[in-house]
Amino acid sequence: MRDYELLGERLELDLAQLLHQRSLPLTPRLLRLVLDRPETARDLAERPEQALGCRALTEEAVVEALLALAFGLPAWQLEEALLHFLAGDGSRARPEARGL
Repeated sequence: MRDYELLGERLELDLAQLLHQRSLPLTPRLLRLVLDRPETARDLAERPEQALGCRALTEEAVVEALLALAFGLPAWQLEEALLHFLAGDGSRARPEARGL
């Protein structure tokens, strides 16, 4: 992830560093999800508004955002995720493949 500041300073951060800069404690669970699974981190970094919405940045919000992306949902909805999971439409493997 790259960010260009107004004064020309270029910062290169991975998602874990960015979350930490936003005052989110990096628990072993979060580190595993965003560092060990680059595809998961990339999806969240590409669509943060879709995945997180206006929610406060917490570990739970990040995990739910990652689950929403894994299930192909526009936002985290437990009921919708359960329907996809129970219907066996191929959604079961996606969260597991992403370490969720």
